[in-house]
Amino acid sequence: MGQSYSTDLRERVAGLVEAEQSRRAALVETMARISDSFEAYGYRRMQGALRHRGLIVNHRRIRRPMRAHDLQPLTAPALYRHHRWRSRSADLPEPGEEYGPRRAEPALGRRHRLGSGPIN
Repeated sequence: MGQSYSTDLRERVAGLVEAEQSRRAALVETMARISDSFEAYGYRRMQGALRHRGLIVNHRRIRRPMRAHDLQPLTAPALYRHHRWRSRSADLPEPGEEYGPRRAEPALGRRHRLGSGPIN
C-alpha cells in the first residue's frame, strides 16, 4: 500500500508483458517441434496441429512467427505451380501446332448435341 498507483500499474504491466513473451516463446517452440516432424506444414495445417494439441491460436499469431523463425514449408517456385511446364527447345512444335492441324469442316455424326438433329 505504500506505492503510488502508477508504480503499481507499471509493475503489473511488466508482469503481463513477461507472461506474454514466455507464452509466445512456448508457442514458437511447439511450432518448431511440429515443423521438424512435418516439414510441409503451412500455417493452416500448423493451426490444426496446434488445435489438436489443445492450443487455440489465431492464424495471424501462427503466420508471423513462422515467417520470422523460418518455419515456412519448402515449396516449388510459382512458375511451376501455376503454369504448365514447357520446354523452349527447337525440336518442339510451335504453340499453335502442338495439337495437330485444325479441321476446316466440322466432323459428321454429332447428332447427340442439342440443335443438331431434326425437330419432330
